[in-house]
Amino acid sequence: MLQDEHDIATTYSCSSQRWETEGVIPSLYFRQRLCEVFGMSLAELGIFPRVPRAAALQESATSEERLPADGVLTERLGEEVVVLTGQEAELFLARLGAIDMAHFDPQRRSAIRSALQAVGSASGAVIVLPHILDPEPWERLTRATTQALNINEETLEHFAELTTTCWRLHNANQTTTVKQVLPAFLPQIEAIAQQSSIYQKKAAEIVTQGYLLASFIYTPGCMKYPLHVGQRYSKLAVQYSEVAQDFSLRVAALRDHGLGAFIAGKTEEALETHLRALPFLPFVSPLVQSRLYMSIASAYAICGKHNDTLASKYLDLAHEAYPRQPEADPSYLYTISNPVVVHLNDGLAYMDLGRYQDAWDSMENANDIIPKTTVPESLRIEIINLQARAAIGLGNLEASLTYVEAARGASVAQGYNLWQSEAYEVFQQIQRTWPDEQRVKGVAERFHVGETS
Repeated sequence: MLQDEHDIATTYSCSSQRWETEGVIPSLYFRQRLCEVFGMSLAELGIFPRVPRAAALQESATSEERLPADGVLTERLGEEVVVLTGQEAELFLARLGAIDMAHFDPQRRSAIRSALQAVGSASGAVIVLPHILDPEPWERLTRATTQALNINEETLEHFAELTTTCWRLHNANQTTTVKQVLPAFLPQIEAIAQQSSIYQKKAAEIVTQGYLLASFIYTPGCMKYPLHVGQRYSKLAVQYSEVAQDFSLRVAALRDHGLGAFIAGKTEEALETHLRALPFLPFVSPLVQSRLYMSIASAYAICGKHNDTLASKYLDLAHEAYPRQPEADPSYLYTISNPVVVHLNDGLAYMDLGRYQDAWDSMENANDIIPKTTVPESLRIEIINLQARAAIGLGNLEASLTYVEAARGASVAQGYNLWQSEAYEVFQQIQRTWPDEQRVKGVAERFHVGETS
Protein backbone atom coordinates (compact mmCIF):
# COMPACT_ATOMS: atom_id res chain seq x y z
CA MET A 1 0.00 0.00 0.00
CA LEU A 2 2.87 2.39 0.86
CA GLN A 3 4.42 1.69 -2.54
CA ASP A 4 1.05 2.42 -4.16
CA GLU A 5 0.85 5.70 -2.27
CA HIS A 6 4.38 6.55 -3.38
CA ASP A 7 3.52 5.81 -7.01
CA ILE A 8 0.37 7.88 -6.83
CA ALA A 9 2.18 10.72 -5.08
CA THR A 10 4.90 10.72 -7.72
CA THR A 11 2.35 10.74 -10.50
CA TYR A 12 0.30 13.41 -8.76
CA SER A 13 3.30 15.69 -8.32
CA CYS A 14 4.08 15.38 -12.03
CA SER A 15 0.56 15.62 -13.36
CA SER A 16 -1.56 17.48 -10.81
CA GLN A 17 -0.91 20.85 -12.38
CA ARG A 18 -2.24 19.59 -15.72
CA TRP A 19 -5.20 17.94 -13.99
CA GLU A 20 -6.04 21.04 -11.97
CA THR A 21 -5.26 23.92 -14.34
CA GLU A 22 -5.43 22.51 -17.87
CA GLY A 23 -8.63 20.54 -17.47
CA VAL A 24 -6.86 17.25 -18.25
CA ILE A 25 -8.66 14.21 -16.81
CA PRO A 26 -6.43 11.46 -15.33
CA SER A 27 -6.40 8.18 -17.25
CA LEU A 28 -8.69 5.32 -16.26
CA TYR A 29 -5.88 3.60 -14.38
CA PHE A 30 -4.97 6.60 -12.23
CA ARG A 31 -8.62 7.50 -11.56
CA GLN A 32 -9.06 4.02 -10.10
CA ARG A 33 -5.81 4.11 -8.15
CA LEU A 34 -6.49 7.56 -6.70
CA CYS A 35 -9.91 6.41 -5.47
CA GLU A 36 -8.44 3.26 -3.91
CA VAL A 37 -5.47 4.94 -2.20
CA PHE A 38 -7.40 7.88 -0.77
CA GLY A 39 -10.63 5.99 -0.14
CA MET A 40 -12.64 8.71 -1.88
CA SER A 41 -14.96 8.93 -4.84
CA LEU A 42 -14.06 10.79 -8.03
CA ALA A 43 -16.44 13.58 -7.08
CA GLU A 44 -14.82 13.91 -3.63
CA LEU A 45 -11.39 14.08 -5.26
CA GLY A 46 -12.64 16.82 -7.55
CA ILE A 47 -11.75 14.94 -10.73
CA PHE A 48 -15.20 13.72 -11.63
CA PRO A 49 -15.00 13.08 -15.39
CA ARG A 50 -16.71 15.46 -17.75
CA VAL A 51 -19.42 13.94 -19.96
CA PRO A 52 -19.90 16.22 -22.96
CA ARG A 53 -18.48 13.52 -25.29
CA ALA A 54 -21.64 11.45 -25.13
CA ALA A 55 -23.79 14.56 -24.85
CA ALA A 56 -22.72 15.44 -28.38
CA LEU A 57 -24.89 12.55 -29.54
CA GLN A 58 -27.99 14.56 -28.64
CA GLU A 59 -27.73 16.72 -31.75
CA SER A 60 -30.60 16.25 -34.16
CA ALA A 61 -30.33 14.23 -37.34
CA THR A 62 -29.56 15.90 -40.66
CA SER A 63 -32.31 14.12 -42.52
CA GLU A 64 -35.85 12.98 -41.79
CA GLU A 65 -36.47 9.33 -41.15
CA ARG A 66 -39.68 7.67 -42.07
CA LEU A 67 -41.49 6.10 -39.12
CA PRO A 68 -42.72 2.60 -39.99
CA ALA A 69 -46.08 1.26 -38.92
CA ASP A 70 -46.34 0.37 -35.23
CA GLY A 71 -46.59 -3.36 -35.88
CA VAL A 72 -43.66 -3.34 -38.29
CA LEU A 73 -41.41 -1.53 -35.83
CA THR A 74 -42.44 -3.85 -33.00
CA GLU A 75 -41.48 -6.84 -35.11
CA ARG A 76 -38.08 -5.30 -35.87
CA LEU A 77 -37.35 -4.40 -32.25
CA GLY A 78 -38.64 -7.63 -30.78
CA GLU A 79 -40.55 -5.75 -28.07
CA GLU A 80 -43.68 -3.72 -27.63
CA VAL A 81 -43.51 -0.04 -28.52
CA VAL A 82 -46.04 2.75 -28.46
CA VAL A 83 -46.21 5.25 -31.30
CA LEU A 84 -47.91 8.50 -30.30
CA THR A 85 -49.13 11.29 -32.51
CA GLY A 86 -47.62 14.72 -31.96
CA GLN A 87 -50.64 15.87 -29.93
CA GLU A 88 -50.64 12.71 -27.80
CA ALA A 89 -46.93 13.12 -27.17
CA GLU A 90 -47.41 16.70 -25.99
CA LEU A 91 -50.11 15.61 -23.54
CA PHE A 92 -47.93 12.75 -22.29
CA LEU A 93 -44.94 15.03 -21.77
CA ALA A 94 -47.08 17.61 -20.01
CA ARG A 95 -48.37 14.94 -17.65
CA LEU A 96 -44.83 13.71 -17.01
CA GLY A 97 -43.84 17.21 -15.99
CA ALA A 98 -46.86 17.51 -13.69
CA ILE A 99 -46.35 14.20 -11.89
CA ASP A 100 -45.14 14.71 -8.33
CA MET A 101 -42.08 12.44 -8.10
CA ALA A 102 -40.79 13.29 -4.67
CA HIS A 103 -37.80 11.00 -4.95
CA PHE A 104 -37.21 11.30 -8.66
CA ASP A 105 -34.33 13.55 -9.68
CA PRO A 106 -35.51 16.41 -11.95
CA GLN A 107 -32.51 15.88 -14.23
CA ARG A 108 -33.54 12.29 -14.86
CA ARG A 109 -37.08 13.39 -15.54
CA SER A 110 -35.72 15.91 -18.01
CA ALA A 111 -33.67 13.19 -19.68
CA ILE A 112 -36.75 11.01 -20.00
CA ARG A 113 -38.66 13.91 -21.54
CA SER A 114 -35.82 14.41 -24.01
CA ALA A 115 -35.73 10.73 -24.86
CA LEU A 116 -39.49 10.62 -25.37
CA GLN A 117 -39.11 13.36 -27.95
CA ALA A 118 -37.14 10.81 -29.89
CA VAL A 119 -38.42 10.56 -33.41
CA GLY A 120 -39.76 13.53 -35.32
CA SER A 121 -41.44 12.39 -38.49
CA ALA A 122 -43.54 14.34 -40.94
CA SER A 123 -46.57 13.53 -38.78
CA GLY A 124 -44.84 14.54 -35.56
CA ALA A 125 -45.05 11.01 -34.14
CA VAL A 126 -42.75 9.81 -31.40
CA ILE A 127 -41.75 6.36 -30.19
CA VAL A 128 -42.21 5.49 -26.53
CA LEU A 129 -40.12 2.57 -25.29
CA PRO A 130 -41.07 0.67 -22.12
CA HIS A 131 -37.51 1.05 -20.75
CA ILE A 132 -37.90 4.82 -20.67
CA LEU A 133 -41.20 4.86 -18.80
CA ASP A 134 -39.95 3.24 -15.58
CA PRO A 135 -38.44 6.04 -13.43
CA GLU A 136 -36.84 3.83 -10.72
CA PRO A 137 -33.74 2.75 -12.69
CA TRP A 138 -33.12 6.35 -13.78
CA GLU A 139 -33.33 7.52 -10.17
CA ARG A 140 -30.86 4.86 -9.04
CA LEU A 141 -28.54 5.72 -11.94
CA THR A 142 -28.47 9.36 -10.83
CA ARG A 143 -27.34 8.39 -7.35
CA ALA A 144 -24.69 6.04 -8.75
CA THR A 145 -22.87 8.68 -10.79
CA THR A 146 -21.15 9.92 -7.64
CA GLN A 147 -20.85 6.55 -5.91
CA ALA A 148 -20.89 3.36 -7.99
CA LEU A 149 -22.09 1.21 -5.09
CA ASN A 150 -25.46 2.98 -5.30
CA ILE A 151 -26.11 0.99 -8.48
CA ASN A 152 -27.22 -2.64 -8.59
CA GLU A 153 -27.16 -5.50 -11.09
CA GLU A 154 -30.84 -5.09 -11.94
CA THR A 155 -30.41 -1.42 -12.85
CA LEU A 156 -27.38 -2.11 -15.04
CA GLU A 157 -29.30 -4.89 -16.78
CA HIS A 158 -32.11 -2.40 -17.42
CA PHE A 159 -29.74 -0.10 -19.29
CA ALA A 160 -28.04 -3.02 -21.03
CA GLU A 161 -31.46 -3.92 -22.44
CA LEU A 162 -32.03 -0.30 -23.42
CA THR A 163 -28.70 -0.36 -25.27
CA THR A 164 -29.83 -3.48 -27.11
CA THR A 165 -33.03 -1.66 -28.04
CA CYS A 166 -30.95 1.21 -29.40
CA TRP A 167 -29.06 -1.24 -31.62
CA ARG A 168 -32.33 -2.60 -32.93
CA LEU A 169 -33.63 0.89 -33.57
CA HIS A 170 -30.45 1.69 -35.48
CA ASN A 171 -30.78 -1.46 -37.56
CA ALA A 172 -34.40 -0.48 -38.27
CA ASN A 173 -33.23 2.88 -39.67
CA GLN A 174 -34.50 4.81 -36.62
CA THR A 175 -31.21 6.61 -36.00
CA THR A 176 -32.85 9.83 -34.80
CA THR A 177 -34.33 7.92 -31.88
CA VAL A 178 -30.96 6.51 -30.93
CA LYS A 179 -29.36 9.97 -31.03
CA GLN A 180 -31.88 11.12 -28.44
CA VAL A 181 -32.04 8.04 -26.18
CA LEU A 182 -28.36 7.07 -26.01
CA PRO A 183 -27.00 10.27 -24.42
CA ALA A 184 -29.81 10.22 -21.87
CA PHE A 185 -28.00 7.45 -19.96
CA LEU A 186 -24.59 6.74 -21.51
CA PRO A 187 -22.64 9.52 -19.68
CA GLN A 188 -23.90 8.26 -16.32
CA ILE A 189 -23.03 4.63 -17.12
CA GLU A 190 -19.62 5.86 -18.29
CA ALA A 191 -19.02 7.50 -14.92
CA ILE A 192 -19.68 4.13 -13.23
CA ALA A 193 -17.31 2.41 -15.66
CA GLN A 194 -14.60 4.82 -14.55
CA GLN A 195 -14.90 3.87 -10.88
CA SER A 196 -13.37 0.77 -9.34
CA SER A 197 -16.26 -1.38 -8.12
CA ILE A 198 -17.89 -4.77 -8.61
CA TYR A 199 -20.05 -3.17 -11.31
CA GLN A 200 -17.23 -1.61 -13.32
CA LYS A 201 -16.88 -4.36 -15.92
CA LYS A 202 -20.62 -4.58 -16.59
CA ALA A 203 -20.85 -0.81 -16.92
CA ALA A 204 -17.85 -0.85 -19.26
CA GLU A 205 -19.60 -3.43 -21.45
CA ILE A 206 -22.60 -1.11 -21.82
CA VAL A 207 -20.39 1.91 -22.52
CA THR A 208 -18.35 -0.01 -25.10
CA GLN A 209 -21.51 -0.96 -26.96
CA GLY A 210 -22.81 2.60 -26.63
CA TYR A 211 -19.71 4.10 -28.22
CA LEU A 212 -19.60 1.37 -30.85
CA LEU A 213 -23.15 2.30 -31.77
CA ALA A 214 -22.26 5.98 -31.81
CA SER A 215 -19.34 5.31 -34.14
CA PHE A 216 -21.63 3.41 -36.52
CA ILE A 217 -24.13 6.26 -36.51
CA TYR A 218 -21.53 8.86 -37.39
CA THR A 219 -19.26 6.78 -39.64
CA PRO A 220 -21.21 7.67 -42.85
CA GLY A 221 -19.84 11.21 -42.57
CA CYS A 222 -23.07 13.20 -42.56
CA MET A 223 -22.80 16.85 -43.58
CA LYS A 224 -23.19 17.98 -40.00
CA TYR A 225 -20.75 15.50 -38.51
CA PRO A 226 -17.19 15.13 -39.86
CA LEU A 227 -15.53 11.74 -40.06
CA HIS A 228 -13.32 12.29 -37.00
CA VAL A 229 -16.42 12.25 -34.76
CA GLY A 230 -17.06 8.58 -35.48
CA GLN A 231 -13.36 7.83 -35.09
CA ARG A 232 -13.33 9.44 -31.64
CA TYR A 233 -16.22 7.25 -30.52
CA SER A 234 -14.59 4.09 -31.88
CA LYS A 235 -11.40 4.95 -29.97
CA LEU A 236 -13.42 5.26 -26.77
CA ALA A 237 -15.03 1.89 -27.54
CA VAL A 238 -11.57 0.31 -27.72
CA GLN A 239 -10.62 1.95 -24.42
CA TYR A 240 -13.68 0.70 -22.54
CA SER A 241 -13.55 -2.78 -24.10
CA GLU A 242 -10.24 -3.22 -22.27
CA VAL A 243 -11.94 -2.32 -18.99
CA ALA A 244 -14.82 -4.70 -19.74
CA GLN A 245 -12.34 -7.53 -20.41
CA ASP A 246 -14.73 -8.91 -23.01
CA PHE A 247 -12.88 -10.42 -25.99
CA SER A 248 -15.83 -10.15 -28.38
CA LEU A 249 -16.25 -6.47 -27.61
CA ARG A 250 -12.49 -5.93 -27.88
CA VAL A 251 -12.40 -7.47 -31.37
CA ALA A 252 -15.51 -5.54 -32.46
CA ALA A 253 -14.07 -2.26 -31.18
CA LEU A 254 -10.67 -2.78 -32.82
CA ARG A 255 -12.32 -3.77 -36.09
CA ASP A 256 -14.54 -0.69 -36.01
CA HIS A 257 -11.63 1.59 -35.16
CA GLY A 258 -9.71 0.11 -38.07
CA LEU A 259 -12.70 0.73 -40.32
CA GLY A 260 -12.59 4.41 -39.39
CA ALA A 261 -8.93 4.57 -40.41
CA PHE A 262 -9.78 2.76 -43.64
CA ILE A 263 -12.50 5.29 -44.52
CA ALA A 264 -10.07 8.12 -43.71
CA GLY A 265 -7.69 6.70 -46.33
CA LYS A 266 -5.20 5.35 -43.77
CA THR A 267 -5.08 1.82 -45.16
CA GLU A 268 -1.89 0.69 -43.47
CA GLU A 269 -3.15 1.92 -40.09
CA ALA A 270 -6.47 0.14 -40.69
CA LEU A 271 -4.70 -3.15 -41.44
CA GLU A 272 -2.44 -2.78 -38.40
CA THR A 273 -5.46 -2.14 -36.14
CA HIS A 274 -7.32 -5.17 -37.52
CA LEU A 275 -4.30 -7.40 -37.02
CA ARG A 276 -4.10 -6.33 -33.35
CA ALA A 277 -7.37 -8.20 -32.82
CA LEU A 278 -6.17 -11.55 -34.21
CA PRO A 279 -4.78 -12.90 -30.89
CA PHE A 280 -8.27 -12.67 -29.36
CA LEU A 281 -10.02 -14.77 -32.04
CA PRO A 282 -9.68 -18.13 -30.22
CA PHE A 283 -11.87 -16.68 -27.46
CA VAL A 284 -14.71 -15.28 -29.60
CA SER A 285 -17.60 -16.72 -31.60
CA PRO A 286 -17.39 -17.74 -35.28
CA LEU A 287 -19.46 -14.67 -36.27
CA VAL A 288 -17.00 -12.26 -34.64
CA GLN A 289 -14.12 -14.17 -36.24
CA SER A 290 -15.73 -14.00 -39.66
CA ARG A 291 -16.37 -10.26 -39.42
CA LEU A 292 -12.74 -9.55 -38.57
CA TYR A 293 -11.49 -11.81 -41.36
CA MET A 294 -13.66 -9.85 -43.81
CA SER A 295 -12.11 -6.56 -42.74
CA ILE A 296 -8.56 -7.94 -42.91
CA ALA A 297 -9.22 -9.32 -46.40
CA SER A 298 -10.45 -5.90 -47.60
CA ALA A 299 -7.46 -4.14 -46.05
CA TYR A 300 -4.96 -6.54 -47.64
CA ALA A 301 -6.72 -6.27 -51.00
CA ILE A 302 -6.46 -2.49 -51.12
CA CYS A 303 -2.83 -2.46 -49.91
CA GLY A 304 -1.51 -3.70 -53.26
CA LYS A 305 -1.10 -6.67 -55.57
CA HIS A 306 1.68 -8.25 -53.49
CA ASN A 307 -0.98 -8.88 -50.80
CA ASP A 308 -3.46 -10.65 -53.12
CA THR A 309 -2.70 -14.07 -51.66
CA LEU A 310 -3.28 -12.88 -48.10
CA ALA A 311 -6.49 -11.10 -49.13
CA SER A 312 -7.83 -14.29 -50.72
CA LYS A 313 -6.77 -16.31 -47.69
CA TYR A 314 -8.69 -14.16 -45.23
CA LEU A 315 -11.69 -13.97 -47.53
CA ASP A 316 -11.82 -17.78 -47.50
CA LEU A 317 -11.44 -17.81 -43.70
CA ALA A 318 -14.33 -15.36 -43.39
CA HIS A 319 -16.62 -17.65 -45.41
CA GLU A 320 -15.52 -20.74 -43.49
CA ALA A 321 -16.17 -19.13 -40.10
CA TYR A 322 -19.50 -17.49 -40.97
CA PRO A 323 -22.29 -19.35 -39.09
CA ARG A 324 -25.49 -20.64 -40.68
CA GLN A 325 -27.62 -18.70 -38.19
CA PRO A 326 -25.72 -15.46 -37.46
CA GLU A 327 -28.71 -13.92 -35.70
CA ALA A 328 -28.39 -16.57 -32.96
CA ASP A 329 -24.97 -15.24 -31.98
CA PRO A 330 -25.01 -13.07 -28.81
CA SER A 331 -22.70 -10.60 -30.59
CA TYR A 332 -24.96 -10.31 -33.64
CA LEU A 333 -26.33 -6.83 -33.03
CA TYR A 334 -23.03 -5.02 -32.55
CA THR A 335 -21.09 -7.18 -35.00
CA ILE A 336 -23.21 -5.87 -37.92
CA SER A 337 -22.65 -8.98 -39.99
CA ASN A 338 -25.78 -10.05 -41.83
CA PRO A 339 -25.69 -11.69 -45.29
CA VAL A 340 -25.91 -8.27 -47.00
CA VAL A 341 -22.75 -7.13 -45.20
CA VAL A 342 -21.00 -10.37 -46.15
CA HIS A 343 -21.74 -9.81 -49.86
CA LEU A 344 -20.66 -6.16 -49.57
CA ASN A 345 -17.33 -7.12 -48.04
CA ASP A 346 -16.85 -9.77 -50.70
CA GLY A 347 -17.50 -7.16 -53.35
CA LEU A 348 -15.06 -4.66 -51.83
CA ALA A 349 -12.28 -7.26 -51.71
CA TYR A 350 -13.01 -8.52 -55.23
CA MET A 351 -12.94 -4.97 -56.62
CA ASP A 352 -9.53 -4.29 -55.13
CA LEU A 353 -8.30 -7.65 -56.44
CA GLY A 354 -9.48 -6.73 -59.93
CA ARG A 355 -12.11 -9.49 -59.99
CA TYR A 356 -14.88 -7.28 -61.37
CA GLN A 357 -17.34 -9.99 -62.33
CA ASP A 358 -17.11 -11.53 -58.86
CA ALA A 359 -17.65 -8.07 -57.35
CA TRP A 360 -20.71 -7.51 -59.56
CA ASP A 361 -22.14 -10.92 -58.66
CA SER A 362 -21.65 -10.18 -54.94
CA MET A 363 -23.62 -6.93 -55.25
CA GLU A 364 -26.37 -8.72 -57.18
CA ASN A 365 -26.59 -11.24 -54.34
CA ALA A 366 -26.86 -8.37 -51.84
CA ASN A 367 -29.60 -6.73 -53.91
CA ASP A 368 -31.56 -9.97 -53.88
CA ILE A 369 -31.55 -9.94 -50.06
CA ILE A 370 -32.16 -6.22 -49.37
CA PRO A 371 -35.94 -6.27 -50.14
CA LYS A 372 -36.36 -9.07 -47.58
CA THR A 373 -34.60 -7.34 -44.71
CA THR A 374 -33.85 -3.93 -43.19
CA VAL A 375 -30.44 -2.40 -43.81
CA PRO A 376 -29.13 1.07 -42.92
CA GLU A 377 -29.53 3.54 -45.78
CA SER A 378 -25.80 4.29 -45.73
CA LEU A 379 -25.09 0.60 -46.39
CA ARG A 380 -27.50 0.55 -49.33
CA ILE A 381 -25.79 3.61 -50.86
CA GLU A 382 -22.36 2.03 -50.40
CA ILE A 383 -23.58 -1.02 -52.33
CA ILE A 384 -24.88 1.17 -55.18
CA ASN A 385 -21.54 2.99 -55.42
CA LEU A 386 -19.68 -0.32 -55.48
CA GLN A 387 -21.93 -1.68 -58.19
CA ALA A 388 -21.16 1.39 -60.32
CA ARG A 389 -17.43 0.73 -59.86
CA ALA A 390 -17.85 -2.93 -60.82
CA ALA A 391 -19.76 -1.89 -63.96
CA ILE A 392 -16.83 0.34 -64.98
CA GLY A 393 -14.45 -2.58 -64.56
CA LEU A 394 -16.71 -4.70 -66.77
CA GLY A 395 -16.88 -1.98 -69.43
CA ASN A 396 -20.63 -1.46 -68.97
CA LEU A 397 -21.22 2.27 -69.49
CA GLU A 398 -24.99 2.16 -69.19
CA ALA A 399 -24.96 0.34 -65.84
CA SER A 400 -22.16 2.49 -64.43
CA LEU A 401 -24.08 5.71 -65.21
CA THR A 402 -27.33 4.32 -63.85
CA TYR A 403 -25.80 3.26 -60.53
CA VAL A 404 -23.58 6.32 -59.98
CA GLU A 405 -26.53 8.66 -60.49
CA ALA A 406 -28.62 6.59 -58.09
CA ALA A 407 -25.83 6.70 -55.49
CA ARG A 408 -25.42 10.46 -55.85
CA GLY A 409 -29.18 11.08 -55.56
CA ALA A 410 -29.56 8.90 -52.46
CA SER A 411 -26.50 10.37 -50.70
CA VAL A 412 -27.64 13.94 -51.38
CA ALA A 413 -31.15 13.13 -50.13
CA GLN A 414 -29.78 11.61 -46.91
CA GLY A 415 -27.05 14.22 -46.38
CA TYR A 416 -24.21 11.70 -46.54
CA ASN A 417 -21.13 13.65 -47.54
CA LEU A 418 -18.88 10.62 -47.62
CA TRP A 419 -20.96 8.60 -50.07
CA GLN A 420 -21.68 11.68 -52.18
CA SER A 421 -17.94 12.25 -52.45
CA GLU A 422 -17.42 8.61 -53.40
CA ALA A 423 -20.09 8.86 -56.10
CA TYR A 424 -18.24 11.87 -57.47
CA GLU A 425 -14.97 9.89 -57.53
CA VAL A 426 -16.71 7.01 -59.31
CA PHE A 427 -18.05 9.42 -61.90
CA GLN A 428 -14.59 10.85 -62.45
CA GLN A 429 -13.46 7.30 -63.17
CA ILE A 430 -16.30 7.02 -65.71
CA GLN A 431 -15.09 10.24 -67.36
CA ARG A 432 -11.56 8.90 -67.63
CA THR A 433 -12.80 5.60 -69.08
CA TRP A 434 -15.21 7.14 -71.62
CA PRO A 435 -13.89 10.70 -72.18
CA ASP A 436 -15.67 11.28 -75.50
CA GLU A 437 -19.00 9.68 -74.67
CA GLN A 438 -21.85 12.20 -75.02
CA ARG A 439 -23.95 10.52 -72.31
CA VAL A 440 -21.11 11.05 -69.84
CA LYS A 441 -20.99 14.76 -70.67
CA GLY A 442 -24.73 15.02 -70.03
CA VAL A 443 -24.43 13.42 -66.59
CA ALA A 444 -21.50 15.73 -65.77
CA GLU A 445 -23.88 18.69 -65.75
CA ARG A 446 -25.96 17.01 -63.04
CA PHE A 447 -22.81 16.33 -61.01
CA HIS A 448 -21.82 20.00 -61.39
CA VAL A 449 -18.33 19.00 -62.50
CA GLY A 450 -16.38 19.97 -65.57
CA GLU A 451 -15.16 17.68 -68.31
CA THR A 452 -11.87 15.95 -67.66
CA SER A 453 -8.97 16.37 -70.03
